[in-house]
This record gives sequence, C-alpha cells and structure tokens, in this order.
Amino acid sequence: LSERRGECAVMRDQIEGSAGNLAAAEREMIQLRSEAASLKAQEQSQRQITARVHVGIAELDRRAEVLCIRERARLDLVSALKSAWGEDSKELEEEAVRQRETRLN
Repeated sequence: LSERRGECAVMRDQIEGSAGNLAAAEREMIQLRSEAASLKAQEQSQRQITARVHVGIAELDRRAEVLCIRERARLDLVSALKSAWGEDSKELEEEAVRQRETRLN
C-alpha cells in the first residue's frame, strides 16, 4: 500500500507539473495573440500610410506634368512669336518673364 501511495504521489506531482506547464503555455498563447493583434493593427496602419503616400506622389506627378505642359506651351508660344515678330519678340519674351515672376511673387 505504501508503495502504491508513493506511485500515486509521483503521478500527482507529474500531473501538477503538467498542469503548471499547461497554464504557462496558455499564458504565453494569450500574450502571443495579443502581440499578433498589435502587429496586425500596425500593418494595417502602415498600409494606410503607404496608400496615402502613393496618392500624394501621384498628385505631385500630375502637377509636375501640368507644369511641364504649360512650360512647353509657353516655349512654343515664344518660338512662334520670335518667328512672327523677329527681333521684337525679345521684348515680348522679357514681358512674359516679368509677368510670370509677378504671378509667382
């Protein structure tokens, strides 16, 4: 009987040890789930920021393209004026530059 009690005590200790290990594993699982949720939220936030950055870059590209088109049109106009007016076009070009500087200021 005492031998049987000894075996039971050993098994009880093993069960309690296993239960302690299980509780520790459950706590770790809860912590890992919390960390995963936090990382998922950070990832979502990063995706939103990245999307906004891409939209901003696209808008800047569009504005730069508009400015290039305007500058090409201005140069074409200056060239046409030079062809049509000869040397007098230099005065027109200088006036256009003054007007542009006035608009920028």
